[in-house]
Amino acid sequence: MIGVVIWSCEQSQRVILWCEDSGDLAYARGPQAYMAQSGGFPGVGDVVAFLVETEALETPGLGGVTRHARAVRVVERGAFPGVDAMLRDTAAVQSQTPTPVPTPAMPAPVLVASRPEIAATNAGAGSAGRSPRQSSLRLAATG
Repeated sequence: MIGVVIWSCEQSQRVILWCEDSGDLAYARGPQAYMAQSGGFPGVGDVVAFLVETEALETPGLGGVTRHARAVRVVERGAFPGVDAMLRDTAAVQSQTPTPVPTPAMPAPVLVASRPEIAATNAGAGSAGRSPRQSSLRLAATG
């Protein structure tokens, strides 16, 4: 797999990688995770190639997997300078922008009657001269 280093600590021998498949991040730690190469430890913005191993999370209540990077080697140094600042700035903007909370549409209440009755009624007083089209229908729930 190919990825970009988005966090690096040479002292602890750890890096966090943004993977080309845009899936979960991959983590490398310890000297055994890196291939010997000249040029030093991978830094933020470096493009790296690596093998991926997945491990199921064993924390109760949390699902998913952790991706571990093995045989990490630098392909191109400094290919994405400032990627860490870009991610920080994007996160800051997103945290300041309120996310609209969708309001669910409430369905109209449905009344269910055990014995519905439909009655044709003439609307209002003096309705004797009205045609049947001017009559109204009324659904009354009984029971």
